[in-house]
Amino acid sequence: MRITGRTPQLCFDALRRHIASLVEATLIRGQVVLVRRQDGRHVLGVYRGELTTVPLKASSGPLHFYLSQMLEAVEEKGEYRVRTHRYWYKLYAKPGLREHAILRWEYDSELSPDQPRECRHHVQLAAHLPGIGLDLNRAHVPTGWVPIEEVIRFLIVELGVKPPCGESWPEKLAASERLSHVQFTLP
Repeated sequence: MRITGRTPQLCFDALRRHIASLVEATLIRGQVVLVRRQDGRHVLGVYRGELTTVPLKASSGPLHFYLSQMLEAVEEKGEYRVRTHRYWYKLYAKPGLREHAILRWEYDSELSPDQPRECRHHVQLAAHLPGIGLDLNRAHVPTGWVPIEEVIRFLIVELGVKPPCGESWPEKLAASERLSHVQFTLP
């Protein structure tokens, strides 16, 4: 996502408010915060004393969701632009970050398409393809940019997570996606 402003903090705050409003309406009543790191980057995520997973009630049983975006401010033409340096959206079978995620979407801007490394945008899951012996927990299956709205849609539609906002969730996601297309752009 792209957002600009007079100062880095204004940009970070606008993005945090947007993501917090979306996540709290459609997934969890939690605290989406921005944590400043020493390297000048900020981490946006669900915070309960520390960045952590939050419980979700899926139709198949409990899951635990982790959301994190590493952001930085880049100066352009007298303004600042928030750039997504990395993102992680993960699902766990158990609470906490010590377990292996059963499904995760990740992006890392430092991975260059010119280098023979894994895909910058990828998904990984706790599965094995027996016909070809591929461990999908280790493989970086390519994806495009994965907006948080698509992850939320997957959780609600495919996994049966009940959103706090009830049946208005499609409108909440659509409004967020419209804002993303008008005010924000892909990196």
